[in-house]
This record gives sequence, C-alpha cells and structure tokens, in this order.
Amino acid sequence: MRQFLRGLGFLLIVVATILLSLMMASHLPFAAEESRVARLAERDPVPAWRAFHVVLEGCRCSDALRAHLASRTLPGYRETILVLGRDLEPEAAWARYGLQGVPWLVLIDPQGRVRYSGGYTASPGDPSYQDQSLAREVQGGQLRSPLPAFGCPTQEDVRRKVKLPSWIR
Repeated sequence: MRQFLRGLGFLLIVVATILLSLMMASHLPFAAEESRVARLAERDPVPAWRAFHVVLEGCRCSDALRAHLASRTLPGYRETILVLGRDLEPEAAWARYGLQGVPWLVLIDPQGRVRYSGGYTASPGDPSYQDQSLAREVQGGQLRSPLPAFGCPTQEDVRRKVKLPSWIR
C-alpha cells in the first residue's frame, strides 16, 4: 500500500508539472525589436508624452489589462490602446513594430524617442500593473529597465505552437 501511495504521489507531481508547464507556455516573456517599436510614434505624431498600450483581442492577459486601463489615467500622457485583431492584424504588429507578444507598453517622449518599451508586471499573472509608476519615473528622467512582457504571441506560427485547450487557458 505504501508503495502504491508513493507511486500515486509521484504520478500526481508529474501530471501537475506538465499542466503547469502547458499553462505557462502561452505566458513566455516576449521581446520587441527596439528599432521598429519607435514607429508607434507615427500613430500619434503630436509632440507630447505618449503611452501606447498594445493588446490582443481574445488574449486573457490583454483583457485583464484593458479593464485596468479603463479604471485609471496617466496624467501628462496621451494614451492610445492599440487592439490587435481590431485596429491592426497581429502579424502586422511583428512586421511593422517588431512586437513578439502582448500586452506591451511603449512610452514615447515629446521628441519622439522611446523611453520605455516592455511589460507591465514582473511576473505572469501578477495583477500589480506598474504602468503608472513607470510613466512617472520615465517622465521624471529616470531610465528604467524593461519589465518582461508575459502574454500572447503576435505571430501566427508561434500562437499555433502554444495553442492550448480552453480548459487550461
């Protein structure tokens, strides 16, 4: 009986590890090609502090972020929410702006220079969005290392590779 319970415990650990790995597979940290991210400034060419929030329709991480964005403002910034799948095709986000995944935050100064390009939180599933503190720091002249961006890929071939059953997402 003891050996059976030990074997069952081992099996449960293996199954739990596999399920957790599958759930995290769609939440890998993504990157952006910095030289292309600056093109976002062309979407709102007014010389002011600008915040671009790039999200993907149907991505739960993006949906949670959109609810957060609707509940607050960034004083001193012109904000644009770019919804991939509605405002722009996801593949075009990679081709035009070099974005591998979303949600993605880009802060641009009045001269059109990217001052921040990265994620909103330090870990996947963290509901403590740091966009407001990032915006204040950047506007105050502080250089900030980008946070990782955990969410959904913009490229179709990557989305197919990490496609998970709906009961896991």
